[in-house]
Amino acid sequence: MLAYLEDAPADNGSAVRGLSKAIVPLLRCLDDEFDAYIVNQTHTRLPADKMPSFVRNKLIETNTQGKIVRNAWKLATVLPLSMTLAIVCLFVPRPARGILPRDNLCLWVPIGIDPGTLVRAWCLARRIRLPLHLYFVDDIETHPSNVNTKRLGRLVAKIVRDASRVYTITAELGALFTQRYGVKTRRLPLIPEMTKFTKLEPSAAPQASPFFAVYLGSINHLYEDGIRHFIDAVRKLRVTTGHELELRLFSDPVDVSRVCGGEIPTWVTAGPEKDDAVLRCQIESASFCFLPYSFHEDARSMVATSFPSKLLDYLIDARAIVIFAPEYSIAHKTLYAEGIPHVVHTPEALACLLTTLATSNGLKSNQNTYRSLLARRFGTDTVKRALCAPW
Repeated sequence: MLAYLEDAPADNGSAVRGLSKAIVPLLRCLDDEFDAYIVNQTHTRLPADKMPSFVRNKLIETNTQGKIVRNAWKLATVLPLSMTLAIVCLFVPRPARGILPRDNLCLWVPIGIDPGTLVRAWCLARRIRLPLHLYFVDDIETHPSNVNTKRLGRLVAKIVRDASRVYTITAELGALFTQRYGVKTRRLPLIPEMTKFTKLEPSAAPQASPFFAVYLGSINHLYEDGIRHFIDAVRKLRVTTGHELELRLFSDPVDVSRVCGGEIPTWVTAGPEKDDAVLRCQIESASFCFLPYSFHEDARSMVATSFPSKLLDYLIDARAIVIFAPEYSIAHKTLYAEGIPHVVHTPEALACLLTTLATSNGLKSNQNTYRSLLARRFGTDTVKRALCAPW
C-alpha cells in the first residue's frame, strides 16, 4: 500500500494532536504493509524531523500547496462535477512517479473533516492508476464547517462509490455510509500507542501535580458546552467542599479562556504539552480524566458515529474516566456497555458525581478494566484482520 496523508504524522515531543497524533499507532501497526508515506501537508505544517522515524524511512513529501490549489475542489459548488475533478487533477502533485501499479498495490487514505483531502486523494489515485482505499474517521457531510457547502453530498458520494474499499473508525459510521452511499464498509479502529503500556521507571518519570481532573484535546463544538458545565461545577465544589481542586486542560489557552467566561482561574492550568512523558504522568496522577460530548441535535450524527481519540489515551493511563455525553454517543456506549462506572448524561448527574469524587477518600482505579477493554476492542489483531481479510 501507499499511504497518502495530509495530516502529517507527529512524533513524541510535538504538541500537535488530533489526527496527526492519533493516526501514528495505526500506521506503526501497518508499517510492514506500506511501501511509502506520501505526505502532502495541506493542514498543520510539521517538519520531517518531527515525524516518527518509521515514517521518515519511507517518506515522500510533496511541495507545499498554495491556497488556490488547496481550495480548487470547491469549484464543484459552481461547475459540473466532472469538470471540477478534471481541474483538480491538473494541480495534484504526482510524488509517486517511480512507483508502478502492481497487484495488491493501492492508495490508502485517512480522511478527517476536510473534503479537499478526499478530492485530492481521488485525483492522485487516478493519476497513478491505483485503487483507492478510504479510511473515514469522521462524517464529512455533517461537520459544522461543511454543512452549508453546496453539492457536498453529491461530491462525497461520487468518490466514496468509486473507492475500491471503504473503512470507517466505528461500525456506526460504517452503517451510516452503507445507508447513505450504498457501499460496503469495514470497521478499522484507531488503536493506542502500545509502548504506553510500559510503565516508566520512577527515576525517569517526570513529577506532576496531583490534579483533580485533566482534559486532553481541543475545545471545539463537540466539547465546549460540556467543558463549560464541568468548570462551573468544579468552581462551585471548591466553595462548598473547601478543597483546593485544580484542573489541567491540555487545550489552547484562548479556548479555555472562552469557556471560562474571560480570565482563566488560577486553579485551571491551560495549554498543550509537548513532552508526552509529562502529559502521560499528569493523566496518571489526576483523580480522573474528563470527556464530554455535545448534546445538540445538529451534532447528533457525529456524536453517534465518531470515536474521540482522546479516549484511547485515557483508557491507557487514567485511574478513572468521567463521561458526560448523550446515551447514543460512542463515548457513552463504549464504557456503559462494559459496566464501567462514572458515565452520566445529565448536568444534574454530573454535578452529583463530581461531588462524590471530590469528597471521596481514595478513588478506586479502573485501569485494569480499561486495559482489558483496549485489548479486546482496540488491539493490533483487530487492525490486521480488518486489512487482510477478504473483502
